Amino acid sequence: SQICCPRIATLQRGTRTAQLSKSLSGAKRGARAHNSTALKTMASVVVVGSGGREHAIVTALAASPKVATVFAAPGNGGTEAMGGKVQNVDVKPKDVAAWAAARGIALVVVGPEQPLVDGVCDECAEKGIPAFGPSALAAEIEASKAWSKAFMNRHGLKTAAFETFKREEGDKARDYVKTCGHSVVVKASGLAAGKGVLVPPPNDVEKALEAVDEMFHPTNKAFGAAGDVVVIEQLLTGPEISLFAFCDGTTARCMLPAQDHKRAHDGDRGPNTGGMGAYAPSPQISEAELKVAERIMQEAVTGLKKEGRPFVGCLYGGFMLTPDGPYLLEFNARFGDPETQVVLPLLKSDCFEVMSACAAGTLDQVDVEWRDACACTVVVAAGGYPNKYEKGLVMSGVDDADSLPGVTVYHAGTKTKGDQLVTSGGRVVAVSCIAPELKGAVRGAYAGAARVRFSGAFHRGDIARRCLDAPLKVGVLGSTRGTSLQAVLDALSGGTLKNVELACVLSNKKDSGLLDRCRSYCPVHHIPAKKGEDRALYDSKLTSKLLEHGVEVILCVGWMRIFSKEFCQAWRGRCVNVHPSLLPSHGGLMDLDVHASVLKSGDSETGCTVHLVTEDVDGGTVLVQKSVSVEKGDTPETLKAKVQALEGPSLIAAVEALRDGDAGARFAPRPRITEEEEVIQSGSVPLTYAAAGVSIDAGNALVERIKPLAKATTIPGCEGSLGGFGSVFDLEKAGFGGPDVLLVSGTDGVGTKLRLAQRASLIGDTRTKAEIARGLGIDLVAMCANDIATMGAQPLFFLDYYATGALDVDACACLVEGVADGCAKSGCALSGGETAEMPGLYGAGDFDVAGFCVGAVRKRDLLPRTSSMQAGDVLIGVSSSGVHANGFSLVRKALAKFAKQQNTSISALLDAPASSVGAGGDETLASVLLAPTRLYASTMGAVRQVPGLRGAAHITGGGLTENLPRVLPDHLMAKVTPWALPPLFEWLRRACGGLPDDELVRTFNAGIGLVFVVAASDAAALKKALSDANEGGVCDLGVLAARGGGPACVVEGKLRSS
Repeated sequence: SQICCPRIATLQRGTRTAQLSKSLSGAKRGARAHNSTALKTMASVVVVGSGGREHAIVTALAASPKVATVFAAPGNGGTEAMGGKVQNVDVKPKDVAAWAAARGIALVVVGPEQPLVDGVCDECAEKGIPAFGPSALAAEIEASKAWSKAFMNRHGLKTAAFETFKREEGDKARDYVKTCGHSVVVKASGLAAGKGVLVPPPNDVEKALEAVDEMFHPTNKAFGAAGDVVVIEQLLTGPEISLFAFCDGTTARCMLPAQDHKRAHDGDRGPNTGGMGAYAPSPQISEAELKVAERIMQEAVTGLKKEGRPFVGCLYGGFMLTPDGPYLLEFNARFGDPETQVVLPLLKSDCFEVMSACAAGTLDQVDVEWRDACACTVVVAAGGYPNKYEKGLVMSGVDDADSLPGVTVYHAGTKTKGDQLVTSGGRVVAVSCIAPELKGAVRGAYAGAARVRFSGAFHRGDIARRCLDAPLKVGVLGSTRGTSLQAVLDALSGGTLKNVELACVLSNKKDSGLLDRCRSYCPVHHIPAKKGEDRALYDSKLTSKLLEHGVEVILCVGWMRIFSKEFCQAWRGRCVNVHPSLLPSHGGLMDLDVHASVLKSGDSETGCTVHLVTEDVDGGTVLVQKSVSVEKGDTPETLKAKVQALEGPSLIAAVEALRDGDAGARFAPRPRITEEEEVIQSGSVPLTYAAAGVSIDAGNALVERIKPLAKATTIPGCEGSLGGFGSVFDLEKAGFGGPDVLLVSGTDGVGTKLRLAQRASLIGDTRTKAEIARGLGIDLVAMCANDIATMGAQPLFFLDYYATGALDVDACACLVEGVADGCAKSGCALSGGETAEMPGLYGAGDFDVAGFCVGAVRKRDLLPRTSSMQAGDVLIGVSSSGVHANGFSLVRKALAKFAKQQNTSISALLDAPASSVGAGGDETLASVLLAPTRLYASTMGAVRQVPGLRGAAHITGGGLTENLPRVLPDHLMAKVTPWALPPLFEWLRRACGGLPDDELVRTFNAGIGLVFVVAASDAAALKKALSDANEGGVCDLGVLAARGGGPACVVEGKLRSS
């Protein structure tokens, strides 16, 4: 009669993977063959804009099997040439909404910033047209750099120090430049087509003052109104990264990181342009830096929503990777150009589905996946760009370029004139190529760019060169003397092995000669392996140290351990081993055993092999092999000496191939690293539970906060308090002593109601969030205690389980407040539970809950009494408080469907009065849907002693027609009289597109949460007992009848409207 349970914390982890998928060539020209019947159900889309970015968007949308037509408004020569699904239309941005409304367009995608700032998406919303793009209010994040920088400060987003000045404050701006103490960048606050930035030389105050004067000079028309307000900010240094995110107003899903090249000429010389080329994904941003940037993007979307400017569309974050981590440079309210031409071609998911989900507010319900490949684009520009240039120049070679493997030419400044393609802008085309690794993508893009010809055409010749030419950082693993590495060390010292850095050397042997050999060249570390230590755990220590030193490629030289699967996957294509044989011969052997095997086999030659490391020991791709003859009289020792002389030159050749990307996967996309590897990047900082993402202090604080809540629910028999190893309950003290007592247990959760609750929490204020959390706590108790009570038992004690990625003490405490309230109203004690903090398994803000309840009943009071049931027994229903906690997977789908029909977002729908959609009164729809489950333990207590009570059914998942039969004998059925359907369920029926009665009552409780089976002679007594207990919502629901083999529960007639 004593039961114990602890409240403790646990840790789990999760991983993410990517997969290679080759692009279809049909996307270039638009699919031309369609089934005419299918087209009737397919969507038409409008893309606003005429640049290379818009051509890339059109191409991605045209690849969707769900899209019938893509209208490019106005498009360019490239979109005109696509044919098939794609049509150019002469529609101005200000007319797009009306044009789309008249034609039933399914989605409008706005490319350029100016139409966004002018409110094209607002006009679409007014006319009920879904749009991928922000409102004018949200687009201010790009339209005003002054506003954007202030927004960053308000929300704690890491950005450079800055000050803002109006045109009439030129003197103050000059004084700031003189006194700020750092180098500066001068930016026009308004829209300047990506060219409103002046970057004076570092530490040159005079040039900085000239930049201020240039921006503010009254006769300078270069910046126009964009320069009426100027932002002067600290100059940051480091690689610059562009990170886009799909956004639906609540959720941000980041795309692949890209790197743009802004200056007009090689070596980052010449004036700023809109962009002369780009590549993606960029390996210059580390996994740890990328996670920081992704978090900043989500925080920005959350911040915009809090300020009443929910952002829908593509949010562009420009980041500088400084020694202090990523800093935000700017936000843009749309896709960047030319980064779009390398990012969207790598999108594996259906672009139309993803963009439509953004417009509908359901991005969290779709997967966004990326191809395991790289892309590079090279912009071919008109002579003189970005200054004065000619237009109307006849072009050639575009089709030749477009026909190259993996190459797509995106048109930016072209149009057709008669049967000729001519230039119409400064950036004329962007030639993109997709390949498995970056070097191949760069080669393909330049091969295509070389074929595009027109008078004065030029392009940069160094796109991605900073990445490709960066010194290769090599790490070495070894267990022996490392003799074969000496040739590599000599080549590095002598300057013959160029553009390579030895970053670190690691050994599992403290006395390894390798460590002494390399000590004067680079940091060396002994990483001891404990006896019996898990291989993957040990390998994670190696990865930790290698990443700490920035290692890109690993050389294994005399390494006497087998790698774990996890290590091989993490360093795929970037770890090589030198083996003293001509593999595949004599693989799997080590040291002298290899040479003894060569002699025993009678081989005429032997040698060494440098190969990629894989899970197949000595079975990876061969990079280099060098051979030597086996002479008569050779011994294992003499062969070892001969082969070792080859190993050094072989290693040098392998390193050069890896450096240049001619072998291995230095420039291929790298798998997203696991949670363990993220923690590993903390380097030499001690690895603690807190560093792993679990806060013991937060857990303890929670226990202390909820102890009084639990204590307030104490009933006789409940011993002890929270915080111990277990809780104790004495049945005898609770009045359930003796041999005729049965224990009844129940467990349940809240299901996907949690998902809707989490979304609704983002809409409301702190009070609303607390109310939602408390409601979930009541739900949890009700789902367990109600089940027990319907069996005639008195709930005695309850335990909860709360799992999350990062413990929010306030949120969890509010939920436990609801649990305590539910326990008190159900007459049971909250005696314990568990808080599980599991970073990596749950995302930001996600959590799950479960409940466990135990009750007691004397054998004579146990329900149902099926042997006593007979035809003519009466069914009496008790109302529910709403949907309760079942059917929310369908509720969420219904919300998405209804929101789309109403041309609004799910968030706006949830925040609207329920009466506005006919689902209830003045409360918000979210409040009505999330109303806590009604607690029926007291209801059961009121009728437990009614003589003719024969059973009770809690109407949960499966509705009335699935739950009522659970308490009936096989020979009886329930004939249910139709009842009045509450407004909420009437609305759910409509939102689902006309849900039939039979589906409605087998999915939702439909307004009936509890059903009694009672003898006809005692029905009046049961109703009086309910009335005396002030239980409302009681109705006659039918009778039991003999079952002839058909369904066990039938609703005889249509449900009535209330």
